[in-house]
Amino acid sequence: VRAKAGTKGNYKVGIWLLENSVPGIMHAYIDGQDIYKTSHDNCARYINDICVNTGHDLGSLSTGETEDAVFIINIDPKWNVKALNLAATVSMKADREYTICNAVYCPVNKSVPFEYYE
Repeated sequence: VRAKAGTKGNYKVGIWLLENSVPGIMHAYIDGQDIYKTSHDNCARYINDICVNTGHDLGSLSTGETEDAVFIINIDPKWNVKALNLAATVSMKADREYTICNAVYCPVNKSVPFEYYE
């Protein structure tokens, strides 16, 4: 993942590896009630950042500066490699917490350009 800073600050990146067309039951607690929904067809096979504060730390970047992060994921032979996609996030520190400032969805073994706004 290559991140490019739109403004000077501290940045983190994270990735989710998703396999498409894997229907599942979403289980959640909302207002203290147990809720079950069959509302997705993606399976999260790997998550680097369950929340933006736990992503891979890139440190301080100046405006326009880029930094790379490499993630190595062992692919289970049971997964359908052709259905795998990556969701990458870039977050920037604001006050004490990080906030996502950019995200991109990319098929595995491909690349997509990043854009940022000044």
